[in-house]
Amino acid sequence: MKHVFLFILVLFVAVSCRNNDDNNNITYINTTPAIVAGDAHSLILKSNGTLWASGRNASGQLCDSSIVDSDTFKYITDRVIAISTFLNSTFILKNDGTLWTAGRNNTGQLGHNFSGSGDLRYITNNVMSISSGYDFSLIVKKDSTLWATGSNLHGELGNGTTTASFTFIQVMDDVIKASAGNHSLVIKADNSLWVAGFNFYGQLGDTTNTMNVTNFKKIMNNVKDVSSSLLHSVVLKTDGTVWASGNNASSQFGDNTITNSNVFKQITNNVKSIETGGVYSMIIKNDNTLWVTGENRSGAYGNVTTASVSQYTQVASNVKEVACGMDHVLIIKNDNTVWGAGKNQHGQLGDANTSDKTTFSQINISL
Repeated sequence: MKHVFLFILVLFVAVSCRNNDDNNNITYINTTPAIVAGDAHSLILKSNGTLWASGRNASGQLCDSSIVDSDTFKYITDRVIAISTFLNSTFILKNDGTLWTAGRNNTGQLGHNFSGSGDLRYITNNVMSISSGYDFSLIVKKDSTLWATGSNLHGELGNGTTTASFTFIQVMDDVIKASAGNHSLVIKADNSLWVAGFNFYGQLGDTTNTMNVTNFKKIMNNVKDVSSSLLHSVVLKTDGTVWASGNNASSQFGDNTITNSNVFKQITNNVKSIETGGVYSMIIKNDNTLWVTGENRSGAYGNVTTASVSQYTQVASNVKEVACGMDHVLIIKNDNTVWGAGKNQHGQLGDANTSDKTTFSQINISL
């Protein structure tokens, strides 16, 4: 869920401009477009560095100083280069390396000890990448140090304790990427995978189901990307193979079983990107086809049906990015059009209504 994380390297050029719609000064930059999906809200980062949001806003996760839902994407802020969300919190990385957060903050996951709100709050600087989890968050700073904040009930902060933190604390060095779900997956500079946190279903892949794993432990080598969901993990290796561990009750592994695993199992190959939703997983293969496995609540597959599958099944083509929410999906196609499918009760698809979609529908927004 993706995400749950996003890591972007950009070159940017800033120019001062004026927004004709709201008469606010906006600074445009050149950046890579991106999408992320939370529990019931969505964020879109345009190529000019402006951030847009739609969907549920009960915790202020749309960052618009209100708690009113929106069924269309509304402008939020500028100079953004990376975004992350998980459930009802929003994380924004600006081009000056500053981190800003809004939304639910019941356990300190926003990196401060104030109640959550719809106002973006500055948290820290020198940040390179961000990943918000279930009730905690991870960031990688420009010096490759890993920092964590929020709930630590199961050792998910990886600092050797189960004590929560309402501010970011340093927990590891030499990190290039991190993914926060209900547990932590971290890739170090040597492409080794390290894990910590909730492990009841074996989602850490460490051969155990030990509940509290309070220190990061090494699991495997040659890892390129990771995606943490609530109860399962998906790993992309440098050779393009996909591996999964944890809860598999809905066939979110894609191995044609419903058997859990506390070790990472190889599932498929020829993959260039991975993403996990609530109880499903999606991959983009090297030919830009989109494939899905697991539970298909509300038609999030975008393939007309609400039937689930137990093996990776192709549902779209010409896709370059996918974002999986709890029950909705956004994709960016090769022509830079944005499409959405699945649950839309709060307008999270941003298509000016609140009807669920069982097929991918184009969203009226330009990147």
